[in-house]
Amino acid sequence: MSERRKTRGDGAVAAQERRKAPRRAAPRMPVSLWAVEEDGQGIYYHHVSDISPGGIFLEKGLTLPVGCRMQLELTLPTARSIRAEGVVVSKLQGSSSGNGIRFEKISESDKAAIGDYIATRRQD
Repeated sequence: MSERRKTRGDGAVAAQERRKAPRRAAPRMPVSLWAVEEDGQGIYYHHVSDISPGGIFLEKGLTLPVGCRMQLELTLPTARSIRAEGVVVSKLQGSSSGNGIRFEKISESDKAAIGDYIATRRQD
């Protein structure tokens, strides 16, 4: 039996969840924004296709390796500038290539501004 499955008391086999926390703790919103990354060697612009208070998805032709850290700045449609340090937690390759970025360092006010933007857009 694989380590991802376990037997219940009645003999049935059930899938075992390996994550200790939910995958997403906050709602995300499709967007079309640009994020700016500066790494000391250059400035890079990335298209953001979804956002949540916990992170963003960057559409990229060349994906970054999981674990890579980046300093990002983006401006919400409300004109609020957001600064965050993130880490690459996923990469997709194919028709919608890119990286999932989880915010590691972001101010509470910037996180709240993203949450407020999403809440306002959902009401429209």
